[in-house]
Amino acid sequence: MKQPTTKDEVKSFLGIVNYYGRFIRNLSTVMYPLNRLLRKDIPFHFDTDCKKSFSTIKQVIESDTVLTHYDPQLPIVLAVDASPIGVGAVLSHVYKDGTEKPIQFASQTLNQTQQRYSQVDREAYAIIFGVRKFNQYLFGRKFILVTDNKAIAQIFSPHKGLPTLSATRMQHYAIYLGSFEYEIRVNKSSENANADALSRLPCANVNENIDEVDVIETQVIENLPVTVTELSGETKKADEVKRLIECLQYGRDCEPSFRFGIAQSEFSLQRGCLLRGMRVFLPKGLRKRVLAELHTGHFGITKMKILARAYCWWNQLDKDIEDLVSNCTTCQSNRPDPTAVPVHCWLPPNKVFERVHADYAGPFMGKYLFVLVDALSKWPEVHIVNNMTAETTVRLCEEIFSRFGLPRVFVSDYGTQFTS
Repeated sequence: MKQPTTKDEVKSFLGIVNYYGRFIRNLSTVMYPLNRLLRKDIPFHFDTDCKKSFSTIKQVIESDTVLTHYDPQLPIVLAVDASPIGVGAVLSHVYKDGTEKPIQFASQTLNQTQQRYSQVDREAYAIIFGVRKFNQYLFGRKFILVTDNKAIAQIFSPHKGLPTLSATRMQHYAIYLGSFEYEIRVNKSSENANADALSRLPCANVNENIDEVDVIETQVIENLPVTVTELSGETKKADEVKRLIECLQYGRDCEPSFRFGIAQSEFSLQRGCLLRGMRVFLPKGLRKRVLAELHTGHFGITKMKILARAYCWWNQLDKDIEDLVSNCTTCQSNRPDPTAVPVHCWLPPNKVFERVHADYAGPFMGKYLFVLVDALSKWPEVHIVNNMTAETTVRLCEEIFSRFGLPRVFVSDYGTQFTS
């Protein structure tokens, strides 16, 4: 573990020290130089006393006073956490008296791509990192997985199925975790201080592995007629997703109104771009260009929707495609004619007012017209009304029928005022 360079890093280090404080003799005395650094009136200076305290504590944690050997008969716990710069994992045994002793510590610095992940994605990667690192201890036996992120606990819960439209990375990780038997537990951040400290003060080894999901998502973005730089820049300016991106970055729950009523687990971030599953969100400034590309072959509404849904997404995408095709002369001139429907011919009635036809017209100048026509004489009854409710319809019909008598057949459309 690297030497702290700021007060926040000292706090993180003291978190893991306090977590295992019961095993360290004269803890308050040993920690005094580091605790003194946290005072507001003292400038940060990691002097000789601080270095000695830091070194002493590390030696104690490395000794058999704190560490323990792996025992297949004892319950095993894997605690993980992620910070904006790294991930940490601690493998521990829990004894009958409730004591928790670590078997091994592990941490890793995130690469540049991973540092741009949303917080939920970083927390998910921390789990994968820990399980892969301690695979030889965990595979084939049940263990307790500890995290401080409720969303991750719900997504990877072994008792719940992964949501169908979850982000691609989550689906990828869930498949890997499916081969392990575990129980997931959520602890407060203060109770997960051992893994938290490792993630905030990670080892210098940077993860050089390229996640397959990153490659796939990057290719999806590059397939669009816009560059990643353009897309990232326009996405940052888009007010409609600003709140959602902020919540994804910092691991907060986003209100449904700011995520279009869609589950937050469906969204992810890739190089500053927002994705819904495998579909890239397009801000308003880039939509015309993409729609023009989709419209190049004049495929029509249905085929354009199918093609668009494979690559991109925004709210009311389908409506924008429908409007584009409806206003295109070429598309309309080549569209297939609708299926011919047999024409229904009414038989002529035998007497006046045997069959009447009724409907509403309007609105016109804030009013509606109730129109009723006799099928034989073509006599029209037109009444100006303020609304077209069922109550108004009944009143007008009673008035007309009182003058002409009850018709045998009353013809209307499926308007609610007629079917009510």
